[in-house]
Amino acid sequence: MNKNGFLKQIAYALFGLLPKLVLLLQSDLSLFILQIVCRQYQQNKKGQYACPDIYDPVCGTDGKTYSNKCELCSKILSGSKLDMAYEGKCVSITIM
Repeated sequence: MNKNGFLKQIAYALFGLLPKLVLLLQSDLSLFILQIVCRQYQQNKKGQYACPDIYDPVCGTDGKTYSNKCELCSKILSGSKLDMAYEGKCVSITIM
């Protein structure tokens, strides 16, 4: 077998494992969730958070990017069962 054939076999093996690895990472994501503390934000008389207009993105466990932690807390306050996965924009992995 030549070098190119060997490299192709390695590439096929890696791409075959990639979807399984992504599913494993998604299923174990709960181990790495950062429990967000929402009580640090003040609520108005209607019980809603008055969030600052600051862009400091966080990724929710629903895979959506929120403009800041307070915006995520507002979504949680509305009854959504989610938390913060990590700081920064959500990143999606596309498998071809």
